[in-house]
Amino acid sequence: MVRRLAYFRSICLPALALGAALLCLGEAKAAGLIAYRNDTNQVVVVQSSVTVNGVVRKGKAQMLSPGEVAVDGIILVGARRITVYDPKKPNTPLFQDDALIKDDTLLSIQPDTPAKPATPVKNPPPATKVKLVPMKLPTLPSGPSMPGPPAGKPKKP
Repeated sequence: MVRRLAYFRSICLPALALGAALLCLGEAKAAGLIAYRNDTNQVVVVQSSVTVNGVVRKGKAQMLSPGEVAVDGIILVGARRITVYDPKKPNTPLFQDDALIKDDTLLSIQPDTPAKPATPVKNPPPATKVKLVPMKLPTLPSGPSMPGPPAGKPKKP
């Protein structure tokens, strides 16, 4: 009996406390989370960096195929430098700018199309620059996630 009580106190109580803490944190919002979506027709690499106490910390460079979405590994509110480049030319950024992140953000990487010339060009060069456009984050439905069976009695054949 004493062994069961000791087992319960040493293992079960901490596990229950951890589970309760995780349930409470599940309702919290992770402010400073950034996701990127590649809305171009080319493969791009996205990398962000932050400066903390005078030290620049770079996040993981993430390669995104067209239509792919990735979440940045740095979860921090504040100023952040975002760089987008072509994996074949890593020394030439397609986009580089500072962004002030206040909340969770979804950024769409889109081609930055220049103004159309007065005379049409037969073979225009591919877009060499991109832009980041903030988008609205998707929300989860508030009701049940799975639709129930149709209302009424089933029809008999």
